[in-house]
Amino acid sequence: MAKISELPALNDPDGNELVPVVKGGKTMRANVAGLVAGAVAGTVDNLKVDDVAYIGRPVGVALVDGTPVGIGAIYWHHLVEDPGSLVAIDVFDRTAGLNNLAVYRGPLNALVRVSLSTFATTGTRTDRRIPLAAAIALRAGDVLAIQPANGTLTVAEVQSGDIGYTYSAPYLPETLALGAPTTNGQVQVRFVINYRKQVVTAGTFLEATAVKIVSPRAVAINSDANPRGYLEWKTTGRPTGHLVKWGTYTVTLDGQAQRMDFPNYSLAQPYAFIGNSLTDSTDVLNRWSQVLSARYRQLMISVARYSSDWRMVYRVGAKAIVLTLAGAVPANGSVAVSLINGAVIDGNNPAAFLTTGDPGVVSGMAMSGYLTRNGVTRRATVSAPNGASFAYVVTQAPGQTAITFDGPVTFVPDFELSVPGRICVIWLGNNYFFSGVANAYGDYTNPQMWIDLKLIVAFLQARGCRVLLIPIIPSANTAEGDNWLARGAGTPYTAMESANARTEAMFPGLVARHADGRRFLKFLQDRNDGSPEALDDVAKGFTPRNLRRRADGSYDLLHMYGDGTGDLAVADFVDSALQAQALPNAVTQTTDFAITAIGGGDQTSDVAIARVVRDSMADLSDAIARLDYSGLNVRGFSANPVFAEVGATVANVALAWTIEGVPPTVQTLMRTGGIATALTANDRGKNVVANFATDTTFDFTATDTAAPAGAIGATRTASATLRFLPKWYAGISAGSAPSNAVLREFPSQGFATSRARTIIFDATGGGRPTFAWPAALGALTSVKVGGLSFTDFTVTTRDVINASGATVPMNILVFNTPQTGASIEVTFA
Repeated sequence: MAKISELPALNDPDGNELVPVVKGGKTMRANVAGLVAGAVAGTVDNLKVDDVAYIGRPVGVALVDGTPVGIGAIYWHHLVEDPGSLVAIDVFDRTAGLNNLAVYRGPLNALVRVSLSTFATTGTRTDRRIPLAAAIALRAGDVLAIQPANGTLTVAEVQSGDIGYTYSAPYLPETLALGAPTTNGQVQVRFVINYRKQVVTAGTFLEATAVKIVSPRAVAINSDANPRGYLEWKTTGRPTGHLVKWGTYTVTLDGQAQRMDFPNYSLAQPYAFIGNSLTDSTDVLNRWSQVLSARYRQLMISVARYSSDWRMVYRVGAKAIVLTLAGAVPANGSVAVSLINGAVIDGNNPAAFLTTGDPGVVSGMAMSGYLTRNGVTRRATVSAPNGASFAYVVTQAPGQTAITFDGPVTFVPDFELSVPGRICVIWLGNNYFFSGVANAYGDYTNPQMWIDLKLIVAFLQARGCRVLLIPIIPSANTAEGDNWLARGAGTPYTAMESANARTEAMFPGLVARHADGRRFLKFLQDRNDGSPEALDDVAKGFTPRNLRRRADGSYDLLHMYGDGTGDLAVADFVDSALQAQALPNAVTQTTDFAITAIGGGDQTSDVAIARVVRDSMADLSDAIARLDYSGLNVRGFSANPVFAEVGATVANVALAWTIEGVPPTVQTLMRTGGIATALTANDRGKNVVANFATDTTFDFTATDTAAPAGAIGATRTASATLRFLPKWYAGISAGSAPSNAVLREFPSQGFATSRARTIIFDATGGGRPTFAWPAALGALTSVKVGGLSFTDFTVTTRDVINASGATVPMNILVFNTPQTGASIEVTFA
């Protein structure tokens, strides 16, 4: 018999290999897999009869799936707690029939059916166990569902994150024992699961639930130096959050995040605004958000709404909006919304995302987006009659057919789809930061504000957005119960100070500060108009009332009006804060991202590194992007003045131009001598002051740095020149040698770009037609009067001092014979 060391090596074991073992003094065979499984400490096989436990209760659950026919009209839904195999079903066999048994898997709001089988009852009216034809493998968290086979088996209704179910009257009790009386022939069931239970130690539990980052990758989807792309990963276990760091910058994401778009804050980006009535631009044209967007010619989107701070987390898309519809969605017309996120639509439901509480608010009471369920998507608008109405309806966009969804639908607002990559300015809090009661923070603030802010900020940063947070400002209200003049624990003012400090601590680098370091309130106070009333407001710690003046002359206690000066002040502050905000390192083709999954409790965190790699389709993406790129064009680049007299000084030159196509991100201006003039990307003109005295050329370049690499039309140039020229002079002289003064006073004169020209002389009073031109342009080759060759003249050359004091050698032609005609046409060449 060969020695073990002489046996051939087994390179690919699969667990089915036989090995000899000794048990009870006897030698027996066993496969490797069986030995390993049996050797796991503390594992035993058990038959487990699950207690009857529902997910969801019948109270308030809508009958959305219709009432199936046959033996009973009940869906039974049960959540599996332990993994194992379903081997049988215990029933009180009351009625004969065939029943469907399904297994669903996945998150409760996106279940997928993974198994479908049937079992039969006989109507023996006895308790009995029905073995299944084949065992069904189950995972923890799986949902078991039973329904009569001749009913429609569909995914259970999802409400507020719980699974509801349809039912037939009367309602079932919350617990049900076998043999208990029921009506309508309903089948009572319990599930028999064969499962393996392992004795778990603290060490094995932590190992089994460990937080681990799997398959991290950073993908560039084009070849730009600062590419577009995304970072993605998977995390096992249950992390409480994620940190993504590159360079010196860190973004905080929630525990569910598994992707982040590359941010590129170096580019000029459109804006998105999130907030309450302080930012709401629904019915106005000069809100600070509109002023700021117009200043930089950027498009904006806004979900800011009157008295809707606590609804922003839904309006933005950071929390899901799930609508239960009252029926089919018609092709033309509307269907009522009966529930939002499983709850009735009222003022206490924060997911009632259109509600403001004010019946006078009738505009802006709609949001467009998409309805989606099980892969079916429809374009639609959700609306309500006014801010106090709970009569929400859904209306399909034109061109779509009627549809009946088989359960609640998720509503995805347009804002959620449009916000990636934008500059997002958030001004939340004034309506709900103050709780009026002591809390975990001990400062009478509302913790929900920071729960919402964390969700919103993480949602936006995961989509490559740049975020700026504006602090809460005080009201000037001094009424009892809302006295902002009071200070100390339990007062709104002190709570506001605590709230702003907490926000700044929670979101370092995101809270707005002026470029000179001033906080928001101090900046607004410094914009007082010097009036005694405004200075009194500042002394009280309020914003100055000149920023709160309404159009009718009255004063608002909070909102920035000031006949436009209030909104302008906010726009100026945000503008400065954005320019001063520390930006992250630009992502390049070689950036390393560090992803940290934060463990909860005793779980350790996990860190993974992903270096940017180019996607395999990046070259094709680049080519398509270059083809699709429309480019930019510079039109009408001009200088004013174009000409000046030799010897003169021009104090300033006004340059003007227009841009067609893609707006540039960078514009440069250079002039003769290599002298640069600063331009912004939004400039379309520039007044250059320099006391010019010599010919000067202005070279202009417009570049779109965001253009695909190699794209045609990403850079355009133009030029214009200020030229200093001597003049020509033409008129009637009395003698044969007109003086410098006479020449300078001639009625016809201009900048001499050539000697050739046709002049109409008026010699009504008698005199000699005279023409003077710079000698540098050469001698005339012909002179014609009335189209006929003419030679009766004399040409002399001498220096002429012009009106600017410069000496210019000039050729001076004077007719030898005085003329008397009123319109003598002479052509010089």
